[in-house]
Amino acid sequence: MKKLISIDIGSTYTKGVLFLYFENESIDEVYLETNRINKLYINGIFNSLIIPINRAQVPTTTNHLADGFFEVLSELLSETKINGKFINQNNIEIKGKEEEKNNDIEVFYSSSAKGGLNIVAIGIVPELTLKTAKLTALSAGGKVTKAYSYRLNKKNIKEIDQINPDIILFTGGTDGGNEEINIHNAKMLSSLSIRPVILYAGNQSCSDEVYEILSLSNFDIKVTENVLPEIDKINIEPAKDCIRDIFLKKIIHGKGLDQIVDKIGFYPEPTPLSVFNFISVIPDNVKKIKGLLQKSTIVQNNIKENAYYENITKLLNKNWESFIAIDMGGATTDFYSYHKDKIEDSNVLLRGLSEPTVKRTVEGDLGMRVSAKAVLESGMELLKIISKDNIINIEENDFIDIFSNYIDKIHENPSYIPENDEEQYFDRIIATICIRLSSLRHAGKYKRIFTVNGEKLIQYGKNLRHVKTLIGSGGYLSRMNDMFLKNFLTFSYENFFNKDSYYEVDEEIPLLPESIDYLKDKEYYLPILANVARKYPLESVLCFIENLEVYD
Repeated sequence: MKKLISIDIGSTYTKGVLFLYFENESIDEVYLETNRINKLYINGIFNSLIIPINRAQVPTTTNHLADGFFEVLSELLSETKINGKFINQNNIEIKGKEEEKNNDIEVFYSSSAKGGLNIVAIGIVPELTLKTAKLTALSAGGKVTKAYSYRLNKKNIKEIDQINPDIILFTGGTDGGNEEINIHNAKMLSSLSIRPVILYAGNQSCSDEVYEILSLSNFDIKVTENVLPEIDKINIEPAKDCIRDIFLKKIIHGKGLDQIVDKIGFYPEPTPLSVFNFISVIPDNVKKIKGLLQKSTIVQNNIKENAYYENITKLLNKNWESFIAIDMGGATTDFYSYHKDKIEDSNVLLRGLSEPTVKRTVEGDLGMRVSAKAVLESGMELLKIISKDNIINIEENDFIDIFSNYIDKIHENPSYIPENDEEQYFDRIIATICIRLSSLRHAGKYKRIFTVNGEKLIQYGKNLRHVKTLIGSGGYLSRMNDMFLKNFLTFSYENFFNKDSYYEVDEEIPLLPESIDYLKDKEYYLPILANVARKYPLESVLCFIENLEVYD
């Protein structure tokens, strides 16, 4: 048995969990017995398992992130002695993940503090290279602050100076294709007054010239493979790896993160990248877990009489080849989907590049605390609808003013917890706006057109109509007991197409789920287990599935 610690430094809270890890040990060596260990581990269904035994959480110390990190670490270990020695902030005697043998404690950690990884994306054609650039940045754990297509102009350069991104992801053209626009954009970027890292992942035919232009202007420029080498071939992994490398080697420094690196011995993962990778491995590991349970005569003979076996089997039987996960935090709402798009209707035509199976979008203006003021601005039209049917008896004329005052309060104090029914209701409104707008931005759409052969539907983006499994995670969604996401995420296509006024409705139709099964990440394990899954994917997925709570 050994101990694992996973810590996530979020924009609002730094949280961590201490796990016990068991592998091929006899029952005499297991000093902590739980129902779960008896049923899965001791009976030999699994030969390794992780058990959460302690949790700690503190407000993120934004001015010096190491303070909150080590406070959580010390709290997790406050009752733990390793080789007879008490472990605390001033006596770090733990090993990094590279030193695997004979370690009493393994540490995994991630960070999305400092507002995340801000990236400006540049491409040529919005539906091709620019879309690919944005997919690359988002799958690498970044936040696309601004995106530009075609030729940059002086106004664009001024905007980029004001945005001051961590990275500029510079793409454009297939290999051997357009060079002129990329060379023009390189010259325009050379006039920036700021000096972010520039990652060039565009047409390789002009990469040397682009590099020379920018390096002569003292930019730190990295060159990697084209994200779109051919018109129908996406190649995001090399650029994604470069973005992670830039994050680790350059952006991690400052606000105490480098102090953590010095003491722990390795760099953190960007939280969104860690979660993205975890989402990617869930389906395969669910298959493995189901296979082990189905082979167990103990499970199969007791499934109807044993509540644990019955519950875990129901959860595993959800469609894990097609699901959504929403991680709603204080600064952003991260929306993930695992879904393989198929065009099965001859009346539907796909426009643009095919969507990836695993997709992430992040909305920097949609967060429960740090971004609350932006939520008010972005969701004003939705708020006007909500205010007409509020449940706390505030006059409609006063509703927005009172709500705005609450926004100011939580903006000043991001760790604030609602103290009465009115404030709890306002938090629900913020969450409603975050969920609704992030889902509409993530999902694709149908656009209705009329041809000589009748009406056709053009599909742009990802079709989530048939996705049924939805995970709600993040501090708010994990804590609330009455937050039914199906009220904000679904869209009735049957009602839409059966309307008498069909030809008078909007030309664009959102490709949101028609119905969903809502699962709550009740202990907010998503980022915590995502860290551990780098080394222990099967055990982490099992722990995550067990933690989910079904909402009917």
